[in-house]
Amino acid sequence: MLTEQQLDKLAHQVVDRFVTEKIALTDGVVDTARQESLNPEQIKRLVESVNNLTFLKKFNETPNGQDRVVEFETANPNAAIQRLLEAAQEVTETMGTNHTPSGTATESNELPFSRAGAPEALPPEPTEKAKEAHVHGPAVTMKLHKTAALLAEQKYQARVKLTETYADLATCFTRVGNVNFDSFEKDAFYTWGDAAGPHLQLLRQSLRLPLAEYNHTAMTKIARVIDSNTYEMRQLQKLMQYRRDIEQLESGQQKVAEYLEQLK
Repeated sequence: MLTEQQLDKLAHQVVDRFVTEKIALTDGVVDTARQESLNPEQIKRLVESVNNLTFLKKFNETPNGQDRVVEFETANPNAAIQRLLEAAQEVTETMGTNHTPSGTATESNELPFSRAGAPEALPPEPTEKAKEAHVHGPAVTMKLHKTAALLAEQKYQARVKLTETYADLATCFTRVGNVNFDSFEKDAFYTWGDAAGPHLQLLRQSLRLPLAEYNHTAMTKIARVIDSNTYEMRQLQKLMQYRRDIEQLESGQQKVAEYLEQLK
């Protein structure tokens, strides 16, 4: 199981190679995935983290007073997974041409019968639970695995949209003549309160501003005229919606995992 701390460490290694050795991000992801034996979902999470870190690094390195338009070739999860699958296929084909003949002993197989015609050992009698799982388990398990894969893909897409929207919104406050962040922050927190707080704090970090202490009760004592239909406010609404989507999808993944555990 890849923890968030391990994922973050691997992502930093890929980004460091990109910066110091000019290794393309997708190439770095492929190398890391091969070394760590990552599965497709873990590769997607790694790619997302790598792209986020690279964006923030380039964004924060842009001198003050210049437009912070970040451009770089992002890591591609589909390309990375495809390359790993092709490499695995090549290994499989190579092994297929040099397979161990039937009936010979290997480290991973049982020794062959020493006496010709010796009967094979009978399999153990299945328990009642195993019999029930044999009847009902395969179809249900297959459906649950498909559901889990679908939820994982939907969560990945929501996280990609969250990252892209966040990057776009952060850029809005760095161009000369654009909306003032302080005014936007007050309007946003006045309108949505604590739901907007985490997103506003992340924006503050990107803009190299200190974290703020929000007090919705005190702020709403003074009436404000808010235009919630501005581009920046609409982008913030998208961020909050993507976050809610991700939380719902994660809840669904947890339930599916619990059902699968019960079928074991």
